Amino acid sequence: MDVTDAASVRAAVEAAVAAFGPLDGAINSAGVPQPGAPLHELEDADWDGCVDINLRGMFLCLKHQVRAMLDRGGAIVAVSSAAAVKGLINSSAYCASKAGILGLIRSGAADYASRGVRINAILPGATATPLATRSSAANPKLAQTLSVPIGRMADPDEVAAAAVWLISPDASYVTGAALAVDGAMTL
Repeated sequence: MDVTDAASVRAAVEAAVAAFGPLDGAINSAGVPQPGAPLHELEDADWDGCVDINLRGMFLCLKHQVRAMLDRGGAIVAVSSAAAVKGLINSSAYCASKAGILGLIRSGAADYASRGVRINAILPGATATPLATRSSAANPKLAQTLSVPIGRMADPDEVAAAAVWLISPDASYVTGAALAVDGAMTL
């Protein structure tokens, strides 16, 4: 689906409900980096593309998922980034879009906590994925800002485990939280 297109997102949520029954949980992880450039050199179209997917896309997913959960509750996890709280070199659009997700989940958590819908975020740090490899290659200065005190990149399964916990009944009293899964990158 195209997370920047409201009709596409709505159709995807409706298709999931039709195929599997009521929506109990969702994990939203669509995201893109930006071309490596300092703020004053960033093209408007590159800003728009990054913010449209990372922030508008998250808004649309939350909007349609919450609608599907209002009658019975549920849990949503938004994948933000450690970059939401730690600036990264040549990454202004990415950092801004990921920080915007924190505002969305906190406001959404306040709006829907009494309706039984929990909305949280995870903030992964450097994670060993193809996207991270491509981002570092496209933005060589980025590696300078990815110091990880734990001494290694996260395995994607470690990040997924945090999202699974937040969506599970074990986290039933957690809403509006931004859980860092970053090897102490944002200390």
